Amino acid sequence: MTPRRRAGEVEQLAGPAVILRPVEADGQRLVMARPSPGRRRAPVVLLLPGLFQEPGSLYAAMYRLARGGVVAATLGRVHPLGAAGAPDITGRLEAWLEEALRRARQAVEALAGSPGVDPGRVGLMGVSAGGWVALRLAETLGEGASEQGRVVAVAAVLSGPGWRRIPPAMANVLAEAGVRCSPEALRRPVDPARAPLLHPGDLDERAERLRRCAVLLVGGGRDPVVDVDEVRALYRALVAGRPDAGERLQLVLYPALGHRLTPPMEARALSWLLWMLGAGALRDD
Repeated sequence: MTPRRRAGEVEQLAGPAVILRPVEADGQRLVMARPSPGRRRAPVVLLLPGLFQEPGSLYAAMYRLARGGVVAATLGRVHPLGAAGAPDITGRLEAWLEEALRRARQAVEALAGSPGVDPGRVGLMGVSAGGWVALRLAETLGEGASEQGRVVAVAAVLSGPGWRRIPPAMANVLAEAGVRCSPEALRRPVDPARAPLLHPGDLDERAERLRRCAVLLVGGGRDPVVDVDEVRALYRALVAGRPDAGERLQLVLYPALGHRLTPPMEARALSWLLWMLGAGALRDD
C-alpha cells in the first residue's frame, strides 16, 4: 500500500494515479480520490461510514477503488449521536439516519455532476449504520434520472435492513461512545411510525424498490448488533423477485465473526463493486 502523508488538514494517499483531496459539494465537505484520467467517464462510489467510524478509516479503500478506475468519495462525520435533539435513543438514531441520508443524497447528486464521472454508474458502500443509509438511498436512486446519479450497485457491510428492537449489545457500544441509553429503551420495540428509517419495514416492498440494483450483503454470523435473521430475510426477498440475478445478488456471512470490519470483508465488497460497475480489478500495489 502506498504510504500516507499529511498535507495541511487533508490526509492524502500519494501514488502514481491517485490523490485524495477535499471538495465542497452542496455546502458539505467530501474527500475524493480520482483515478488517472481515461478515455471513458469513470463510475463513482460513495463510501458511508458508521455511527462512530472515522471517515479517514475508509481512505485506504478509496485509494484501492481509484486504482481500479473509480472516482471514490466519503462524507465527513455526521452530527454526533448524542447531540441529536430527540430525547430517546430511538429518536436520536432516527435523526442521525435522516441527516446521513440527506447528506448522502446531496453528495451523490454533486458527484454525478462532476467532470469525468458517469452519472449512470453510481455505487454505494456503507459500513454498519452506513449500510442502512446505503440501502435506503439505493431504494430511491436506483431508478432515478441518470443525470442526478443512478445507483446501480450497493454493498452493505456489517449492516442490515434495520432493527425491530435495538439489540442489548448496543448498550455497551453507546456507553463507550459516551451516549446515555436507558435499559427500558432497549427493551421496547422500534415503532415504525416514529422511526421509519430505523425499522426494517416491509422487506418485500424494499426488495421491489431495489430491483434494478445489484446488492451485496456482507457480515459476521455472530454479529451482536446486526439482526442476521433480518439480513437473511432481505436476501430471500431480493432473490424471490430476481431468481436469475446470479452474482448481482450476494449474501456473504463469515460464520465466526462479529461486528468487526476485516480485510477479507472489505476486499470482497470492493472487488464486487468494481465488477458491478464495469471497472478494473482490485489492486494492492
